[in-house]
Amino acid sequence: MGGGYSQDVCVSKKCAPQPLRFTAFKGQNILSMKFPLSCLLLALTPLQVFAQSTTVQYLSGTDKDHTVPWDFYCSEGRKSGNWTKIPVPSNWELQGFGAYNYGHDKNKSNEQGQYRYEFSARKWQDKKIFIVFEGAMTDTEVKINGRLAGPIHQGGFYRFKYDISDLIKNDSRNLLEVTVNKNSADASVNRAERNGDFWVFGGIYRPVYLEIVPRTFIDRVAIDARADGSFHLDAYSQNVGDDETIEAQIETLKGQAVSRPFAVKADGAQEKVSLEGRIEKPLLWSAEFPNLYQVVVSLKNKRGVIHRVTQRFGFRTIELRKNDGLYINGAKVVLKGSNRHSFWPETGRTLSHDIQLQDVRLMKQMNMNAVRMSHYPPDQDFLDVCDSLGLYVLDELTGWQAKYDTPIGHKLVKELVVRDVNHPSILFWDNGNEGGWNTDLDNDYGLYDPQQRTVLHPWADFNGANTKHYPDYNYMVKSVATEKNVFFPTEFMHGLYDGGAGAALDDFWSQMMLHPHGAGGFIWGFLDEAVIRTDKNGAYDSDGNHAPDGIVGPHREKEASFYTVKEIWSPVYIDPQPIANRFDGKIAVENRYSFTNLSQCQFAWSLVKFPTATDKGLQPRVIQSGTPIVPNLPPGQKGMLDLRLPQSWSQSDALYLTAYGPQKQELFTWSWAIKSPAGAVKARFTSGKAKVKSQETSTSLVVTNDGIQYYFDKKSGFIEKVVKPETTVSLSGGPVLAGVATELKQFSGGAVNDEYIVQADYEGDGSLKTKWTFKPGLPIKLEYQTTQHGDADFMGISFNYPETKISGMKWLGRGPYRVWKNRLKGQRFGVWHKDYNNSISGETWDYPEFKGYHAEVNWVVIENKESPFTVYTDTKAMYFQMLHSEREKAALNNNNVEPTFPVGNIGFLNAISPIGTKFQGATSMGPQSQKTHSDGEPFSGTLWFDFGR
Repeated sequence: MGGGYSQDVCVSKKCAPQPLRFTAFKGQNILSMKFPLSCLLLALTPLQVFAQSTTVQYLSGTDKDHTVPWDFYCSEGRKSGNWTKIPVPSNWELQGFGAYNYGHDKNKSNEQGQYRYEFSARKWQDKKIFIVFEGAMTDTEVKINGRLAGPIHQGGFYRFKYDISDLIKNDSRNLLEVTVNKNSADASVNRAERNGDFWVFGGIYRPVYLEIVPRTFIDRVAIDARADGSFHLDAYSQNVGDDETIEAQIETLKGQAVSRPFAVKADGAQEKVSLEGRIEKPLLWSAEFPNLYQVVVSLKNKRGVIHRVTQRFGFRTIELRKNDGLYINGAKVVLKGSNRHSFWPETGRTLSHDIQLQDVRLMKQMNMNAVRMSHYPPDQDFLDVCDSLGLYVLDELTGWQAKYDTPIGHKLVKELVVRDVNHPSILFWDNGNEGGWNTDLDNDYGLYDPQQRTVLHPWADFNGANTKHYPDYNYMVKSVATEKNVFFPTEFMHGLYDGGAGAALDDFWSQMMLHPHGAGGFIWGFLDEAVIRTDKNGAYDSDGNHAPDGIVGPHREKEASFYTVKEIWSPVYIDPQPIANRFDGKIAVENRYSFTNLSQCQFAWSLVKFPTATDKGLQPRVIQSGTPIVPNLPPGQKGMLDLRLPQSWSQSDALYLTAYGPQKQELFTWSWAIKSPAGAVKARFTSGKAKVKSQETSTSLVVTNDGIQYYFDKKSGFIEKVVKPETTVSLSGGPVLAGVATELKQFSGGAVNDEYIVQADYEGDGSLKTKWTFKPGLPIKLEYQTTQHGDADFMGISFNYPETKISGMKWLGRGPYRVWKNRLKGQRFGVWHKDYNNSISGETWDYPEFKGYHAEVNWVVIENKESPFTVYTDTKAMYFQMLHSEREKAALNNNNVEPTFPVGNIGFLNAISPIGTKFQGATSMGPQSQKTHSDGEPFSGTLWFDFGR
């Protein structure tokens, strides 16, 4: 079996979309593996019925969850100097051997790993036997029964194989010996692979297996299947004679023929022969509709079939139209993707089918349609999943800011393309990254790719594609106005810690949608590459600030940006403006699909009532639900969605609207508040008959209402504390004008009828007027008016409360994640609860983070060790500040992703801070990322504080 196809592939929902091969482990057979029965039947039947099919015998396990122990010797570092056991496949550092290195380390360890494994061979005298390594880091020498299998392989991310037919002892035990050097003897391999901005490991980290084929066999095939139904196949065979033919039969994945077979005479004098065919009106492959076929290729003579292989593929046409855009099957496509490392914290680069499937599903959940391989080709299985579930792929030759030399580069380009050429998901070949391209290799890709995919130089303007990395907003605006080439940054919105990714994406994407030649982009990155260190008691290590760049954490924990991206990149696009009093139940909608009519989607709405602040539950109660009238809206068109709401819709607390794609997957749920925040207070409380009392000391004014004492500092005008009969609530230090220096100019307290009023006026760089109203039976009312001048990171008022005493929060507002000024989208309006945590994005992953700004808060219960208290507001656009986000241990000095907070740690704000990216401060990221400007216009707000009874 050669590198360009997969044998016996199962793609049903019940079966992993990956090759299933007959396995003969030492002491383990395929029936002990955890595959569905349907997969086993597909895998076993060809071997029983067609003796001419390729047989695959695993010598290692298949993934991180299914390994086989081999004998192992590590030359230096941990657990070195003794023969022991190691699971294969694996990276040896994660198994306790050797030493860890990140690519930026100047002094790297250079262990050598020696492997030994005995395996049984059958009577294969009339067969060709190949040993295949899916990936080993980095220089790999292979011996069979003490004899070299071939030259040392260099390059850690590529499949390689040796013909060991003459080295095998048939019907006997055989000894496999493999020596792996962590660093390469080829300096250019080290520069390209092992000095990059990612973890560099050692070991046989992908599967090892034997391929057994007839002496005359099909080595590999390469397919070009176009949207018009035309089909071209290059068949590479070995040891063919004059009386043999090669025949191709296109089938559905269930084995139903969709055309007549077509054939060509084999030619032993040629490296390949080409077959041409056509089917009428094929189901086309795209990320929206990933329709797949298979072709059965048979090498025949007069006596019958000699060898047969099956290859999955898809009919689709890729066009990068210069001065226009990216087209798939004649439709313009905008790529919405991220950069993905092949990584799992406990096992490094050794993954499993479940992880490949999880990652693709997470990307699809974010409404992504693309992924860039960074910065090396992934496991074959990942590409199989992309084919099956639908993701556009940029497949990449390693070269992180440094290139392979030409001789080794020629070999590795061939290994990359030969393995991956038939995946319909792959749109482009990346020849390195950020200057790490050897231009002598640009034309090599087409030697093995009949589709002649475009070769990219990621971050450069090359081959009609401008893939500039990390453009700022001004660059985006200029590109919209002047760019002639197709524009799609292969890295942008760098997601270091909590910055980038979803933050500022709304403004950037608005420009991309205006771009006459825009083809999307790829966020950096998909995941935080934090390894669990076996030499540091299981501590997570992302090499400081080098690798915590993901939208998801190392175990795929979802950051807030996950949901921001999901909303902004929804192919059913709705800009959720607040519902007005005269709302007619119609909502503007835009179809941002490329192939899907809006009528192929489904929608559902619900009108809900929320629990109150004193209720125990969080879930809303559905009052009414229904489905809208969905218009016939082709891709790229705008229209109106008639929800068909009942006349009583305004009596509900909120409206939810969910869109589902053609595969019934949720695209997004939008939410709108209907009721005024002040209504929660009016419905909850009634006034009482007791009297308010007051007393003064030399330093304090004490107001007693409903048995609770409120202490005000006469010098500052701030509340000092709240004393209840059984405890003291340590609320203090406010209200203070957030971020602005002021001085107390006037402070007074006095009774007005059955109320008691405490007032304070502050002046300085801004002004603050406060009025506390105490009335029996009602929460304490705080009315305030602020004025500020100029640009500010935040605006509003704040208080202090000891962090050590806070245990949680419950609120009605957007949640459950915190927000920044330029990352408001993605959160749902509802009742939420969070226990206290000190999670730091990218360093710890207890999401959602507790500390930070929260949007559209109507009320909040501040849970604490003293006595919980609730604050209500009358402002729809109120932001609530809970404490200060902890600074990262490896924070950058530029503070781009460490926005400022008010001095007080409990804030009620009408403006909050934006956040930047690793490379850009917030001010360069667009309109939503600017500081808030005020010319001195007053802002008025009202809060009600309920400290209980």
